[in-house]
Amino acid sequence: MKCRYCGHEVRISGMMLISSFGQMCKTSPTEKHVIISDGMRCVYCGRETRTSGSMLITIHGQRCTLSPTGKHQLQ
Repeated sequence: MKCRYCGHEVRISGMMLISSFGQMCKTSPTEKHVIISDGMRCVYCGRETRTSGSMLITIHGQRCTLSPTGKHQLQ
């Protein structure tokens, strides 16, 4: 997975996305890595999502602690 803002490869570590340069992304407005959308993963936490009713959920639940809105997002 690549960060949308800095272009570095990122991976999931606990509840955050990190690159080889750390968890902060200096070019992102929120200073957090955001992955390029692939239509399956939340762009903020990187976890694979599925729909349940009208909500996106992951194996960790419906809340995304890294998202500004608190919800998983695909774009």
